[in-house]
Amino acid sequence: MFPINVTGFFTNVWLIDAGGLLGGRAMCRARFKLFSFIQFVGCPNSLEHRVPRSIQPLLAYLLLYRTRFHNRQVLSEALWNGLDHNRAQRRLSTALWRLRRFLEAGFSNQRNPIIVRSGGEVTFNSNCCYWLDIEVFERRARESLGQSLESISPATVRRLEHALVLYRGDLLEGCYDDWVLLERERLRDLHLDCLIFVMRYFERCGEIGTALRYGRTLIGLDPLREDVHRSLMRLYAKHGNRVNAVRQFDLCRETLDSELGIPPMEETQALYSQILASAGTVQHRELEQMPRADIGGLTRKMRLAKLSADKSVRSLDRIARDLQRAKRDMAEASSRIDESLGHRLIKAEPYSQ
Repeated sequence: MFPINVTGFFTNVWLIDAGGLLGGRAMCRARFKLFSFIQFVGCPNSLEHRVPRSIQPLLAYLLLYRTRFHNRQVLSEALWNGLDHNRAQRRLSTALWRLRRFLEAGFSNQRNPIIVRSGGEVTFNSNCCYWLDIEVFERRARESLGQSLESISPATVRRLEHALVLYRGDLLEGCYDDWVLLERERLRDLHLDCLIFVMRYFERCGEIGTALRYGRTLIGLDPLREDVHRSLMRLYAKHGNRVNAVRQFDLCRETLDSELGIPPMEETQALYSQILASAGTVQHRELEQMPRADIGGLTRKMRLAKLSADKSVRSLDRIARDLQRAKRDMAEASSRIDESLGHRLIKAEPYSQ
């Protein structure tokens, strides 16, 4: 189920008028966002409506798995698996009714995007006029990654860069239900693949500054990617900044040692030696003799601190997920105890008179 007190998830969910922001044919499009927190931007009314918490999980689930119909039992078990079957089904029926009513305001003069078959199966109507950030991001990512660096057009790369802007955070941050976790990891990996692609594209085009920017973003998200460390070393060297290239190697070495207890690969060490050799005799000696404390300096310490913080966040995520499951188990057990006590009181009532 969805957390109640987790900062950053489902705390800023709004239905906002798109009028004035979108022009032409785009005016008819209601906009959904699932990266970071869920957001619904509808049209054409100018009122802002807070999306009720009771329908947020159902809306997110139907958008995430929008390409198929869902059995009501599967839906209720995924979204309310801490409740017994009958109570979960009642929650689902209520949430569906509220969701359909709520979306009517955002899809004015259009067919409601929630379809319920006569047999009870439910889906999101992908034929309605809508825009979804994860759908656009994935389509543009696949379009670009399916091409080679040599054949891809600048226009396609620009579309990919625009898609990267859509990734404002991981999918549905703060939610740890099983139906979210696999998709979150898949989209996170796709995001990293896109960053690597644009970094290599701009390196090939000779736009070293832009390539460095994407490379630094990558290392900030995944400090253990040794191949990205090597790319940054090469980029700094091409840029004439051998000092930063050496610092990047030192950061790579310290990160691998502190997190995995392993040295850099031979390929990485060979690149380091090559960078030193290209510096000339005097500068080579100066770079080799740089004190360890000076290599990387504050930047290295900050990145290592970020890596440690990221590990702590992941640990807290796991703890929050375990606590959430424990809470569901306790709620189910409490419900059973209440029912058992209720039956006993009913049986004992005639004798107490």
